[in-house]
Amino acid sequence: MVRGKTPQKILEVICMLNDRTTEISHLETKLGELQKDMALLHSSQDEVNKNIKQMEHKLKDLNSDRRIIDHKLHTSTRASQAGVYQLQKLRIEQRQFEKKQEIKRLKSEQPTFLQCVEQLLLDKQSEQDKRLNFPVEQKTDAKKIMNQLRKLEEQDFVQRNGYTETFHVYNNFKMAYDERLGEIVEASIAGIERDGISAMFAQMATDLLKNRHIQTHLR
Repeated sequence: MVRGKTPQKILEVICMLNDRTTEISHLETKLGELQKDMALLHSSQDEVNKNIKQMEHKLKDLNSDRRIIDHKLHTSTRASQAGVYQLQKLRIEQRQFEKKQEIKRLKSEQPTFLQCVEQLLLDKQSEQDKRLNFPVEQKTDAKKIMNQLRKLEEQDFVQRNGYTETFHVYNNFKMAYDERLGEIVEASIAGIERDGISAMFAQMATDLLKNRHIQTHLR
C-alpha cells in the first residue's frame, strides 16, 4: 500500500502509464546495433592504431635512412667540390706545364748566346776580309775568340779557376739573353711577333765583347 495516496489516486497513476514494450524493443535493437557498430569501430581503431605504430616504426626507419643519406650527400658534395677545385687546379697546372714545354721547345730552336756572339764575330771577320788589309789593324779571329769563350762554358771552369769576375760577367750576359729570349718566345705564343730581335742580341754580344773583364780573358 502506498502511503499518502488513496486507492483513487493510485488508479489515476496506473491509468496514466502506457505500454512501453515497443519502445523498449526498438531501443534495445538500436542499442544492439550501436554495440555492433562500436565493436566494429573498436576493431577499426585497433587496426588503425596498429597501422600507425607500423608507420611510426617505418617513419623512424625512414628518418634514419634520411639522416644517413643526408650525411653521405654532404660528404659527397664536399668531395665533389674538392674534386672540382682540384680538377681546375690540375688543368691550370697542365696549361702552365704545356706552355712551359712549348717555350722550352721553341727556345731550343733559337740560336744560343754563344751562337749570336760567333755570328757577330764571323760577320766582323768577313767585313775585314773584304776591306783593304792594314797590317797594323787588329784582326778579328772568330775561331780563337770562340775557343776562349767556350772555356767559360766548361763545367769545371769554376772549380779550376774559381768564381772569377770574368765568369760572373759572362754568366750575367748569358742569363740576361736567356730571360729576354724567353719573354720573346712567350710573346710569340700569344701571337705577338717582335721585330729587330737579331739586332738586339747582336748588340748584347757586342756589349759582352767590349766588357773589360771579357777582353782581358780573350787576350
